[in-house]
Formats: sequence, structure tokens, C-alpha cells
Amino acid sequence: MSNFFQNLQEREKKLLLLSLFLLILLLPFFFIKNMHENYSRSTLNLIKAKSDYEYVFNKVC
Repeated sequence: MSNFFQNLQEREKKLLLLSLFLLILLLPFFFIKNMHENYSRSTLNLIKAKSDYEYVFNKVC
């Protein structure tokens, strides 16, 4: 592996390191984005369930 890296030209090394850096930077971003979307979906489902419960409760009373 080190032989592979040593055989690369300087430009290729920089591109490889930049792509690894961007990959490391973007992985947490996608993880946080996914968590936020799941939270938003859960919040929406909670609001719908609460609305349904209140509708049924008001019809009974």
C-alpha cells in the first residue's frame, strides 16, 4: 500500500488526500442529516397521532 502511494505523482497524492478528507467530512454531515429527517418524520407522526386521539376523544365526550 505504501509502495502504491509512493509511486503516485504529487498531484495524484493531493487529489487522493483531498477526496479522503471530503469523505471524512461528509460522512458526519449525512449522518446528522439522516437523524434530523428521522426526527422530523417522528415529530410529524406524533402530531398526527395526537390529532387523531383528540378527534376521537372529542367525539366521545
